[in-house]
Amino acid sequence: MGRPVTADELLAMALELERFGAEIRARMDNGTEVKITERTIGYRKSALDQTFANSLFAGDINPTEAQDFKSNLDQITGTENTLRTEDGGQLTMEHIQSLLITIEKLKGRFSRLTYNREKPWSGVDGMVNDIKQKIAVATAAKQLTDQQNDDLQSKIADVLVAKSNERITQGLINTETALKLAAEIATLRDQVVKIIGQGNVVSVPVSSKHH
Repeated sequence: MGRPVTADELLAMALELERFGAEIRARMDNGTEVKITERTIGYRKSALDQTFANSLFAGDINPTEAQDFKSNLDQITGTENTLRTEDGGQLTMEHIQSLLITIEKLKGRFSRLTYNREKPWSGVDGMVNDIKQKIAVATAAKQLTDQQNDDLQSKIADVLVAKSNERITQGLINTETALKLAAEIATLRDQVVKIIGQGNVVSVPVSSKHH
């Protein structure tokens, strides 16, 4: 056997595979012998946007990382709009393929970041469960009145309903909405802690941009 492959070589091969994979998937979208179109770009961006949002809820990425991925996705949209303007409202096939490769590279960066690593935080879902547990313990210990318990449970429900409504109206939840809900849950968590009167609380990495 030859020498081991270096990390740099692995990365170079991964990027090349992403480029090749993007070209293959671009040609296979919506079945065989179907031309890729500008709609393919929108579909891929939406799918990746949903991946980032769901990963934020699950705790696979934290809000700061989610904001970074969203910014990268926004940059791709900006490039797409610029190219379309330059071409009189239409994208050439070369531009479409280039944009799909860029999307695929962003997807690859996300995959490498999250692959086999420990979750960086509890996630939005984890925060909700933590808040519910805090409320239950505090209520049982008479640190919260029944009215306070009801009010806090109602606030949690409002946020979760908002999350559900986004899925119903749009078919998916995007990263922007997920970040907004993460900030709302973090604020609610802080309110619960303040009401209960706990001093030492483990902080979660919520981006300062969303406080």
